[in-house]
Amino acid sequence: MSVSMKKTADATGGVIRATTVCDNTMENCAAFETALKDRWHMKESYQNKEVERTVTEASDHSSVLQMILNLDIPGLANREFVLQNLWERTPETIFVTQESADLPEFPRRRKYVRATVTAYWLYTKLPSKFSFPQTQVTYTMSIDLHGILPSWVPQLLAVDELMYLSRIRVALDKTVEIDERGRDICLAALEAPPSPYTTQERTLLAYAAAQFTTFDTGKKKPIKLDSPLIQAELSSSSPSGWASTEIKTAPKQVLAYLWEFSGTEHSHADSDNNSTSCWSATDDSFNTYTLVQTSPPAIFKISPASNIATTRLQILAPPKSLSRLATVQEYFLARSAFASWDADDGACLGEVLVLKHKLKWSEDL
Repeated sequence: MSVSMKKTADATGGVIRATTVCDNTMENCAAFETALKDRWHMKESYQNKEVERTVTEASDHSSVLQMILNLDIPGLANREFVLQNLWERTPETIFVTQESADLPEFPRRRKYVRATVTAYWLYTKLPSKFSFPQTQVTYTMSIDLHGILPSWVPQLLAVDELMYLSRIRVALDKTVEIDERGRDICLAALEAPPSPYTTQERTLLAYAAAQFTTFDTGKKKPIKLDSPLIQAELSSSSPSGWASTEIKTAPKQVLAYLWEFSGTEHSHADSDNNSTSCWSATDDSFNTYTLVQTSPPAIFKISPASNIATTRLQILAPPKSLSRLATVQEYFLARSAFASWDADDGACLGEVLVLKHKLKWSEDL
């Protein structure tokens, strides 16, 4: 999610703007925000310590939201908001405005401080991704709580507003479905007869084979990665590092995950932003593969392990990139049935949780 914020003084939280992409139609995205009385919004209002919330439908394209917000700060009065919502639709966009208004139906109450808000939502239709609609959502908002407040209070509310957009994105998220659809398309391409390899592609694959040979001729030194399920080494004959692990899925599934498929006419090669990827089956049964990526540089060997449903994945890459195997491992572990897990899977999950905790701890410092 892209975020920008312009700060101002006193009781205002400045002007904030956040942008994200949601996996749904612009109509559904806009309806998610404008349906202020649904259970999702009621849960949000409870978590945000709203004391009171009233939604009045003014027409089929406008409404009024009145709410009382408890700042949960000793000595500070609750803030009242009266917001007029209006939306307009074009073939490619939906524009929603939310502005404070003095309306006779909602007279000011002396025990509350009337705060003001100006907010704009722009929903823009984007090209679909594997038949799943995509919408860019841009949210711009300025809030003035009025009164004398510590500077961190409006800033805190501003940050929470940005997280609100993130929560909408998560609620509409279709990452798993999009990912599965993309991998199905990729698998179909992998199973089709490959088109002839170009000279550049053959050179790239020959280079990959030579790199593994060069690494194997040197003196090996074991190194420790964050995951105990990954074996890793350095070699005196190569600047690259080597790592290997086993993944509980078929080799084709691993290749489809690593393969940056873009629907080009070549079913075994792809180039984008000066980065080239190329793969080749190295056996007649199409169960063993070599995949080369130039940016970030990496060479993968994908082969059956103890059985066809388990894959041995090797990587030759700069040492700092060897941890990519842990990402692949985590991806397939998260999509496997819990009943099929063993002690090694439990250890992998434990390492994932520890690494995430370490990352959060370092970000909080």
